[in-house]
Amino acid sequence: MEEFRWGCRVRTTWPEDWQALRPLVLTGPDIPEDRPPGRVFSHAQATEQGVWAAALAAREYRADRIIAFGDGDVLSCGKLAAMASGRKLTTVPTDLSGLAVTGTGRLNGKMFRQEACVPDLAVLDGKKLKSAEIFPVLSRSVEAYAAKNSGILSDCLSAEAFRLALNSREGEKRLLADALSAVAAENAGEGVCGVLCRAVSAAFPGMENALAAIFLPAAVRLNAQLDAKKYAALARSANLGGSTAALGAERLCRRLERLRQESGLPEDLLSAGIRQETLWQRTGEIVTTAMTDPALAGNPRRVEAFMLRRILDGTARRRPGNEWEGLA
Repeated sequence: MEEFRWGCRVRTTWPEDWQALRPLVLTGPDIPEDRPPGRVFSHAQATEQGVWAAALAAREYRADRIIAFGDGDVLSCGKLAAMASGRKLTTVPTDLSGLAVTGTGRLNGKMFRQEACVPDLAVLDGKKLKSAEIFPVLSRSVEAYAAKNSGILSDCLSAEAFRLALNSREGEKRLLADALSAVAAENAGEGVCGVLCRAVSAAFPGMENALAAIFLPAAVRLNAQLDAKKYAALARSANLGGSTAALGAERLCRRLERLRQESGLPEDLLSAGIRQETLWQRTGEIVTTAMTDPALAGNPRRVEAFMLRRILDGTARRRPGNEWEGLA
């Protein structure tokens, strides 16, 4: 890894000099009562129209800074609006979308990465966290740790993010895990789980946390059939044990599945509310979308279309055990 992108400055409390600023505060329809002073733009959306409207509002108000206060869509809108209007950007995340500290975002449902979209400051205040859906953080951590482009720095960040996400219930620590996993994934890459989550989310929106919980164990088992060493090392770092690499990887999967059950999340796509007939009809579309996702190149092993079909089939049939047994 020749270059490492660290992301932006981070604080865990509000700066004391808010009164000296003239910010435009981007929010969703539910305007936070504890927002910083400034004009409020409550129609922040991750669409081209939403971005240009926010950028125009910043110019008309003569704001010296944009504060994106909300979920991933609000943060994405803020990044592009700040770049378009030439303003500095502060992000205040209220979910664990992984978009608070890096130049990654989404526009019209598609991901983008722009160095010019890295915020100037991120305020990771646990009291502002409204959605604690932790499996996307676990997915980024696990996949960045095992990715082809992983290195010493990304491994350190992803291992600590995994430990915090797995063991902590405090909002501030979960936000920290979210930020660490985002920086690790920004540099090392992702894999099968992240790619499948995006592809299925495009077909069946609003299920990101459940999809990560369903696909992550399957993705680990797929890759561990070829090389389980990194997964075993991650399991040991979280005190999950395992006397061999294969056993360590399996213990990692079992711990993820137990957390999924404890969190009340569905174990398969059918339990998540997707009809089997509908899934079969859209499997070709989902696989094509996943196979053309550039992030798939970061997966530690080469992925073929039949492998993705097999994961989708396995998560729709409630097949017990390891469906990748014997595939190397």
